[in-house]
Amino acid sequence: MMIYANTRSPKKMKNQKKRRQARKQAEYNQWLASLDKLAPKFGSGKTTVKKSNFPTMQVPPGRETPRYPSLQTAAYNCTKPVQGKVYTGTKMLGIGTLHKSNAVPIFSEEEARDQATMRR
Repeated sequence: MMIYANTRSPKKMKNQKKRRQARKQAEYNQWLASLDKLAPKFGSGKTTVKKSNFPTMQVPPGRETPRYPSLQTAAYNCTKPVQGKVYTGTKMLGIGTLHKSNAVPIFSEEEARDQATMRR
């Protein structure tokens, strides 16, 4: 019969956990300190920007855009006016709805009965 024994004492394991936690806490504090260095400090003093550091925007020679005046069309319409599409025939009896808002023309009473008895 074999007996297994724990060779580590619980006291050592507790100390290792404490050291590991302290190491993680130290790394976290160091990371927070590095973030503080990166963050901008508002109201800590006046900062001046030299204007000579920024390039001035200029149009390169030969790139001037010509301006063409628009044609004055206020006296007449340029395009044909849009008129609504209207059915003027006599074959269509009405408009039915098959699914949701899908409008379907109805040309016979049989089609109207079929649509009325369809399950939705």
